[in-house]
Amino acid sequence: MSSNSIGQTHIYMVLWIWPTLYPPDFVAIFSRISSEFSRFTRLTHLNLSGSSFSGKVPIEVSFLSKLVSLDLSDNYDLRLEEPGFELLVQNLTKVRELNLYDVNISSVVSNSLLNLTSLTLLDLSLCGLPGKFPDGIFHLPHLNELSISDNLALTGYFPEFINSSSPLQYLDLSFTNFSGELPDSIGNLKSLKVLHASDCKIYGSIPTSLGNLTEMTDLDIGYNNFTGMLPSSLSNLGNLVQLGVSGNNFEGIISDFLPNSKSLLYLYAGSNNFNGPFPSLVANLTKLVELVLKNNQLRGPLPSQRLPNLVWLNLGNNLINGTIPSWVFSLPALYYFNISNNKLTGHVKEFKSINLTRVDLSNNNLHGSCNAFQFDLGGVAFEVMANCGQADVLRNAGKLKIQYQSSKHVSHIEDFGFEPFAWSIFTGI
Repeated sequence: MSSNSIGQTHIYMVLWIWPTLYPPDFVAIFSRISSEFSRFTRLTHLNLSGSSFSGKVPIEVSFLSKLVSLDLSDNYDLRLEEPGFELLVQNLTKVRELNLYDVNISSVVSNSLLNLTSLTLLDLSLCGLPGKFPDGIFHLPHLNELSISDNLALTGYFPEFINSSSPLQYLDLSFTNFSGELPDSIGNLKSLKVLHASDCKIYGSIPTSLGNLTEMTDLDIGYNNFTGMLPSSLSNLGNLVQLGVSGNNFEGIISDFLPNSKSLLYLYAGSNNFNGPFPSLVANLTKLVELVLKNNQLRGPLPSQRLPNLVWLNLGNNLINGTIPSWVFSLPALYYFNISNNKLTGHVKEFKSINLTRVDLSNNNLHGSCNAFQFDLGGVAFEVMANCGQADVLRNAGKLKIQYQSSKHVSHIEDFGFEPFAWSIFTGI
């Protein structure tokens, strides 16, 4: 049988079974991508992802001119250097999917990618890309998915999106050095479903046109330098599953922009300057799994309506008063609960969740007791939080009497790298 007659499926099987059939020391023998791939001249799909390859990608890969899909992602210390990268871009004119996630291409010139006009998917995440990212790549005519995240030295900015028929559906440039403002023309990306632009240096206000992207399911613009009020047009995003705006300088009332989305599972709006009453509209988001509104200036009582699916609830460092509603204690799957540094009063009941491992109720005016068996009382964090010499006594207790007013031990826990998972002071049994 000639090498050209070897079926595509057979090649896939060889590539994928190496890491699973053989022990690691055997795989290491095959850790370099073979230059013999140039023999498979009819190959259209080559997927070497997660196959423990390392070293330099052989220049012979660029000879596979019929490739439609090339995936070299998620290998160990794989490098694509010149002149191989330049040849790859010149020869692979038919390639539609190019996934180089975690492949070191720090020495290449990314402008050459503009020649790949057939691309529908381009993933250059965690590639060590330096310099300025070329604007033209955003405008490749068939591009559906673009990910350039986790390239800390990569600079750039959002271009103007003049073409209202752009096919772009997925855009991820988080953890880059992108700056500038979010242009009003972002609203022309009518097909956009996912926008991840967190942990960059983007500033300015959010354009009203962002609310035009009604196909959006995932919007994360957290940890930038945005200011002003979020536009009320965001309430039009009825398909949102995740909304992340934490870590900016937004202000105003959360209810004014809160999406009317029955599918919203994750809402992160912490560490801003939001004020006013606790957003009553949150009570309508009955599918919420994670809610983070910490480090704002929210006031008033918590809603009496139940959010039955919450697993993560962080409302710390606000001005919330009243009592903790009984539905919080009855949440069946609650894992993390932080309502520290508020103005709450009243009695703490027993939590019903058997998954609860982190609770911080400090710096309120609360009282009560909880069953000790509900919580993980082992390890360094508990030793730090317990009064001196009482750790073993408290571990054997059936009930814990807890003082919630002080948080002087919590900072020590963070010094050890732990998040507080119980209360700030254990006063005895």
